[in-house]
Amino acid sequence: IKISFINTMTTGLDRSQYKERYSEDERYNAGVDDFENEYSLRHSKHGLYFETIRIQKIFEVLNEERITFSGKRILDVGCNYGLYSLLFAYLKRDSNQITGIDFLENSIETAKRINGSIHFTQQDLYEPLNYPEKSFDFILINYVLNCITEKREDVIKQLGSRVAVGGHILFFDFFGDYTHNLIYYLEGLIQFKNPFSFSKNKINKKMEMSRHPSISIEEIKKVLPNFKIIGYNKMNPVKQKGLLIKKIINKIYPKYQIAKYAVILVKRIS
Repeated sequence: IKISFINTMTTGLDRSQYKERYSEDERYNAGVDDFENEYSLRHSKHGLYFETIRIQKIFEVLNEERITFSGKRILDVGCNYGLYSLLFAYLKRDSNQITGIDFLENSIETAKRINGSIHFTQQDLYEPLNYPEKSFDFILINYVLNCITEKREDVIKQLGSRVAVGGHILFFDFFGDYTHNLIYYLEGLIQFKNPFSFSKNKINKKMEMSRHPSISIEEIKKVLPNFKIIGYNKMNPVKQKGLLIKKIINKIYPKYQIAKYAVILVKRIS
């Protein structure tokens, strides 16, 4: 797989600021029946609709590569309330050897209430992981890397070292390469947007991505040389203006599909 990528590895918020931000963020504090909060699971745009599409894209990759989970030691990084840990337990028909970690204490406490048979524990990725090397067969790094703005390579390397040879890591996170910008540019021309406004928005987007760096195939190749990329998928689950235009362009040039997120599956080969 060959993809050109703009690497945005600049430093953003420090870890204490991230903890404070996410502890107060409405996306992580919606009530169980919070219909008004657009980030609640009850909401259509960012809740279960988003999770449904995300699960679909993830399992398209896993099924294509025929990844099995029976008897596997699984680590769910950034587990939040344990949705994907529960999903793995359902697939395994067993909650043994499944571990979920998150740096927010509230998330871990909630996950334990939902299913105490899965091992959930608070863990900050900027600290040494409490697990020996090669102790997992499968690691899910789900919507986490965009929060890792400092020592990001060290964090990825540490996670990679916990995977046994022959095991896998699945990354899911923000995605944005030159094709992403190309589609936005073409869409802007078709919609007769002010080119100066477009440039300003592009600069703002670049600043935003410096605080929330997107996932990069080139970065993974560099940081995890003993891993091989074996699966890849893209998704854009939210409705956007000009979606018809994107569909037309994607129909003509399939390789220029616009996406906001990416799923990348890697296998440890040595």
